Amino acid sequence: PSDNLRAEELLGTLAHGANGTLRGALARERAYLRRIGADLSEVELHDGSGLSRDNRLSPRVLVAVLREQFDLPAPLPGKAGLPEALYRARGNAFAEALPQAGTGENVPEHDGRGGTMALRLRGAGLDVRAKTGTLPGVSALAGYVTGRSGHVLAFAVIMNGPESSPILTLRAVQDDVVRAVAAAH
Repeated sequence: PSDNLRAEELLGTLAHGANGTLRGALARERAYLRRIGADLSEVELHDGSGLSRDNRLSPRVLVAVLREQFDLPAPLPGKAGLPEALYRARGNAFAEALPQAGTGENVPEHDGRGGTMALRLRGAGLDVRAKTGTLPGVSALAGYVTGRSGHVLAFAVIMNGPESSPILTLRAVQDDVVRAVAAAH
């Protein structure tokens, strides 16, 4: 489940060994992004949850993080293999932490895994594991989709508009983008 408090706590763990400050933790995040080759001119971080309206992150940077996490998976216990095989065998710990689209179930005590994606892309026949991000007038979706070629693709869609933008309209467009990416690859 999405938990903004836990996201802030995870950022706080980065402060350990970084002068114990938010500034130090954010510097460690930037160092990681630099190490994976992200363009830091496309990054402005102010918190761990993404709730600050001062945060700026390009879809390109999000995809770089997703690719890194996919290519260097922390396998679940009892799983081994190359990233693509781990993903298909539900053994990539990072990907498995993401909600799965179209499960139709978002009841946390059940094993539906859907979370914020449970009712999205239902019936599309796609394997989509992604995280949403929502603020008034802002909607984001980033994760993985298996393309028609069978390859797993990382994607990120970030939409900014007036705070009056109907969020369901933005989500429908994002779902259309995911379908198009999967069909094209």
